[in-house]
Amino acid sequence: RRAAAFLRKGAEMGDPEAWTKLGAMHKEGVGVGEDLKWAAECFRRGADGGDPRAWTNLGVCYESGHGVVEDQKWAVVCYQKGADGGDPKAWTKLGICHEKGLGAIKDLKQAIEFHQKGAEMEDPEAMFNLGVCHATGKGVVRNQKRSAEHFRNAAEGGYSKAWFHLGVCYEEGKGVVRDLKRAAECYQKGTEAGDPRAWTNMGVCYEEGLGVVKELQWTAQCYRFGAEGGDSRAWNRLGLCHQYGRGVTMNLERAVECYRKGAGTGDPTVWVSLGLLHSIGHGVEKDLKRAVECYRKGTEGGDPKSWFYLGVCHKNGKGVEKDLVMAAQCFQTAAEGGHPRAWVNLGDCYEKGRGVVKDQKRAAECYQQGADKGESKAWLNLGTCYEEGRGVAKDPHQAAECYWVAAEGGNPTAWNHLGLCHQFGRGVPVNLERGVECYRKGADGGDPKAWLNLGVCHENSCSDFENNLMQAAECYRKAVEIEGGGREAWIRLGFWCENGLGVVKNLRRAAAFL
Repeated sequence: RRAAAFLRKGAEMGDPEAWTKLGAMHKEGVGVGEDLKWAAECFRRGADGGDPRAWTNLGVCYESGHGVVEDQKWAVVCYQKGADGGDPKAWTKLGICHEKGLGAIKDLKQAIEFHQKGAEMEDPEAMFNLGVCHATGKGVVRNQKRSAEHFRNAAEGGYSKAWFHLGVCYEEGKGVVRDLKRAAECYQKGTEAGDPRAWTNMGVCYEEGLGVVKELQWTAQCYRFGAEGGDSRAWNRLGLCHQYGRGVTMNLERAVECYRKGAGTGDPTVWVSLGLLHSIGHGVEKDLKRAVECYRKGTEGGDPKSWFYLGVCHKNGKGVEKDLVMAAQCFQTAAEGGHPRAWVNLGDCYEKGRGVVKDQKRAAECYQQGADKGESKAWLNLGTCYEEGRGVAKDPHQAAECYWVAAEGGNPTAWNHLGLCHQFGRGVPVNLERGVECYRKGADGGDPKAWLNLGVCHENSCSDFENNLMQAAECYRKAVEIEGGGREAWIRLGFWCENGLGVVKNLRRAAAFL
């Protein structure tokens, strides 16, 4: 308040900078009552007195209509006067106007020149804008390295939004060497400045252990700060925390509430979460048609995951009429939008001719696309293509390599296929011990055929015959308990019950199995 009084006296004595500072105080309501009209008048008086920053601030008033009638063209005139007087922020504002066509002809080349002038005068916002332009190729040749440099300079210069973008560069290795620890540090700095997007990404780091120790409790808190700060992405992630009890007590009602809030902010990803809940009746009434409606709303926002699940509904006729052509189209859109599993489903459509003309080569190409994005099922299917020569040249060695990648990615069926490769020397040297090890891993993952093959290995073992018969019977039992165990497991278990091999002889059970 005393500062405002002193500035008022300085202004009345003809100091233009005092008028500018007094205007800023009235604009923000700091030390004085907020008064946008008087703030604009103070800026005008400061500008008339020759203060370039006053011209810039007056331009902001005209651009936003704060205290004056909105006038984009006059805003540009004010920015030009501020720039001519040497205010770096004015150059930045001119760049934005030419970039977006606000009060001036849209001219990206001219915008870059203005941003460059602002950056040369060390305005961090200008540096940030240059970073965005180089990242997106807007007005310049796309250059991720220069983009990262601009974001770094902007962040270190005090422009808080830049920390989030610099973190993304380090997280994804764009223009810099990928460094998850450094990415997390950048997001942390962004959170300290109150950037909601930084809070959301910091939550992802804690959830997945990216650059920091995995800590689910911090995950939920970060998402909450991000959501409350206005980052629409955070509501879906916070909802998932409540749905599955990640860092918070499981609460489906709270999860649904988060999803609905996210929907209200325009985030398309929440519609998938709501749709999946409607499909199983968790937290909401089970309603397959409503689930389809949710997926459709997600597709309207361009969410690839929504396209994927809409395709699944059309494929299986759940909540909507079965339509294989539409299913294939949905999978195509989802795949092109970056959904890895959609490539697998699209490949299956081409492999079996469901909704599209049967095309084995195209199927293999789809599996390759999914594999390149890290989808283990895609690696598995690509492996079968190489093993059987479907759509690609037959290559047992390449098939085994694909199975290995899929298995390491957590696919139990791939362990079974890899076990067969080692047992029978398909693309790799014969190694029964390694084959059994693979079958065990597949069985532990719940693959019924891995249990069957593990049982066959126990059955044919030459050592500890009686014990191995019992183990074989147990394997066959587990195989038939799992859906998809296949008739061979049923027949073997029935035969063993009939003859008392590894189990107590029981003709009634044998008949049931057979």
